[in-house]
Amino acid sequence: MAQAAKVQNADQMMIAIETSPEGLNVSFADGLVSSVPWERIREVREQSDVASIELHSPYEAIIRTTEGEAAEIPWDFARYFEDSEYRDRVDEIAVEGQRKFAHRLRGLRHKSNLSQQKLADLSGVGRVTIARIESASQSPRLDTIQRLAAAMGHPIQALMMDDQAESHA
Repeated sequence: MAQAAKVQNADQMMIAIETSPEGLNVSFADGLVSSVPWERIREVREQSDVASIELHSPYEAIIRTTEGEAAEIPWDFARYFEDSEYRDRVDEIAVEGQRKFAHRLRGLRHKSNLSQQKLADLSGVGRVTIARIESASQSPRLDTIQRLAAAMGHPIQALMMDDQAESHA
């Protein structure tokens, strides 16, 4: 019996990349061309800052700047700008992640018998920031997560993983 295998999402792999005055134009195997504006690439301000581009794999491009810096451009970052279906899925996943994190933070805070103000005092994170994170209207930075976990006396994993994921780890 014949067996077959196929690379999943191969049509979304990068096949070419070039600079333009506005940004990077990234071509994908399915024919999509995505334009990544220069302002979204921290290391590069404009086309003249680019010394070279490398596309050694279909998953990541490397831009070398005239200043000697390297900017990594993953395929999913580039695809996000022009593929509305992909962008919607990514945004949906991000919102769900914010909600789950908010739920875990609120639960651990209650379990620790702390008010938002007391957690703010212990962690050095503003009470309004904690309220925004708990309402899933703001995503926390890593240092904020670390400070909140430490203030509650929990490992950072307690905030980063739900109970189901933890039981499978």
